[in-house]
Amino acid sequence: MTRTLSEVLIREVMPAMRGLIAKKLVEYGLSQKQAAIKLGTTQPAISQYKRGIRGSKTEIFFKNQKLMDMVESVAKRISAGELTKEAVTIELFRICEAVISEGVLETS
Repeated sequence: MTRTLSEVLIREVMPAMRGLIAKKLVEYGLSQKQAAIKLGTTQPAISQYKRGIRGSKTEIFFKNQKLMDMVESVAKRISAGELTKEAVTIELFRICEAVISEGVLETS
C-alpha cells in the first residue's frame, strides 16, 4: 500500500521530530512538564517520547546531519525561551519541508 506524503509526515516524521526535541529539552534541564508546555503536548507524551514508545522512527534524522542540526537548533532555542508555541509550530513545519527537500522519505 502506498502512503501519501502527508500520512508519512503526520504518522512518522512529526512524532519522531517531537520525540527528538523532547529528549533534548529534558537533557537541557527542563522537566517533562516544562518540555510538554513548550511543545504543546502533555507530560505523559514527553515520557513516552523519552522511553521510545512514541516517535520512535528517528532513523531519517540520524541518517541526515542537516536534519539533526535543525532539530538541535530548535531544541536549543526552545530551551532558551526564544520561541513561542506558535514559532515552535512554524519551526516544526520548516523541518518537515527540509525532510521533503532532502528526499529521505519512503511513502511505499
